[in-house]
Amino acid sequence: MSQIENGDATSVEVLARYIEAIGGRLELTATFDDGTYRMGDATAAM
Repeated sequence: MSQIENGDATSVEVLARYIEAIGGRLELTATFDDGTYRMGDATAAM
């Protein structure tokens, strides 16, 4: 089993690579009392 399937994914990078491999793109969003902020493409820092 993979890290994802075991629930052992330890970083955003691992998740981003997995999602990208199956045709998606991981985007991060931070939600605060005063609004929601999109953090951008999670793979940009890789």
